[in-house]
Amino acid sequence: MTDPRFGELERHRREQRDVDFLACERAGMSARQLAERFDVTSRTVQRWRKRLGIKYRQYVQKHPASDHEMVEYLLNEGCSFAEAARTVGVSDTTIYQWFPDRKPWTKQECADYAVLIRQMGRLAA
Repeated sequence: MTDPRFGELERHRREQRDVDFLACERAGMSARQLAERFDVTSRTVQRWRKRLGIKYRQYVQKHPASDHEMVEYLLNEGCSFAEAARTVGVSDTTIYQWFPDRKPWTKQECADYAVLIRQMGRLAA
């Protein structure tokens, strides 16, 4: 037979882990960071969050508002999504998420822009 204290010890360890987990969660650690910290998979982190009643954070702002403003300025000045993304250091997908109502350049607009850039380069030389 197993010792009844074994179950009590496991319960205590789980409670302590939960306290540590909640502290890390409140500190803003991502699922990947939590998984590495507790040596579990990110799926286990999802299960723990659910068990502990932690709502999934829909959006955590990783970029300052100034990045968002800079991208908006660049797009208003005629930059492509890709160029604005490279300038600020985010992905094209992030730009699409920040500005869902804006349409990216067509292939023709990209070609026209490339011609314009070449012409400007010739003028500068």
